[in-house]
Amino acid sequence: MKMRAVVCVILFAGALSADVVFVKSGKVYLGRIKSERSGEIELSRKDKGGLQKIARNEVLRILYKDEIGLKFIYLVNGTQRHAFIVDENARQIVIREQLEVISEETIDRKRILAISEKQLASTSLPFTFHHGVKAERVEIEGEFTAWRPVPLESEKSAPGRWQISLPIDILKKNQYEYRFVVDGNAQEMRSIKFKAENEKLFEDLDSMQWKPSLAVGPGIYSGGYAEQLQIHQPVISFGASFRFSSLPQNVQLRLDTVFFRDHPNAAALPLFSRLEAETLNFGGFLSIGYKFTVFSSFSLTPAIGAGGIFQFSRVTGFRADQVSNQLFAAVTRLTIGYHLTRQLSLILPLTSIAEFDARLTFVSFIAVGVEFAL
Repeated sequence: MKMRAVVCVILFAGALSADVVFVKSGKVYLGRIKSERSGEIELSRKDKGGLQKIARNEVLRILYKDEIGLKFIYLVNGTQRHAFIVDENARQIVIREQLEVISEETIDRKRILAISEKQLASTSLPFTFHHGVKAERVEIEGEFTAWRPVPLESEKSAPGRWQISLPIDILKKNQYEYRFVVDGNAQEMRSIKFKAENEKLFEDLDSMQWKPSLAVGPGIYSGGYAEQLQIHQPVISFGASFRFSSLPQNVQLRLDTVFFRDHPNAAALPLFSRLEAETLNFGGFLSIGYKFTVFSSFSLTPAIGAGGIFQFSRVTGFRADQVSNQLFAAVTRLTIGYHLTRQLSLILPLTSIAEFDARLTFVSFIAVGVEFAL
């Protein structure tokens, strides 16, 4: 057993890319999975060659085309682990100090400062910040500069692009607040989370920032069936913007839901004067937008997207009747934001929804609301 452990350490001292099959007995097989059936897996072994047949009920987990090797894992409490990462997702990682011993520890990513294949020789690692803006002077200030402004350099090959490389103490903390200062005007506060790999810093791709929002305001119909319908005020909009670290800094994705009620205009449709009719409208949209910072506290975010409107109508009079309908819809939105704090903003969204029915009808509304940064 000791000889087997030594072989295991030598084999996995460097990261290897392969399918990795963990079985309940503690064994770990490396190779390429040739076939998977309901009761059996066939693996082309990387270490011994040939096919290995493994009963499905003996499999603990499979890592497909993964790199497995010893990692240094630095935690926020100042401790570290030297272990194999045997499973992970956006929220946590699972590690083993000995690969073939079924003794695992689950670590929340919020507790992790850095993960590196090599032991970090320095607590400070360089990271390059970029900012795209037409200006005479751009500076950066934040927790890593003790809030002293540091000038960025203009990229000669790309006018309007600025950059600077600064040392970040990743083992002190891995999430910092900062902001850019453009021609003397401080921009909105930003937050960045780091991770270290092989003594290099990267923005944490597993982090996602999202901002829920709620807005209420009046709406109107135009075009299409506008003369035949009237909206019961107000229109209620609930949504959330998402920003992934893999996207450009100012690009945002949004999910929005909209709710409003309408009824027939009896003046335009005399038949409905003796009936009670009401339609509940539920809209769902996915959109993409770009956030422009105007001065230090104001922002403008135009967005465009698509989705659907689900309608549920109820008519009472001579007899009760219920009808449901679905419409494809496109949405455009301009959000004016005023940032009270880094976590809280007042928003003024101007939204127009195009309903694609027999007639193209627009629902437009202006609302007032709040947005929270989580």
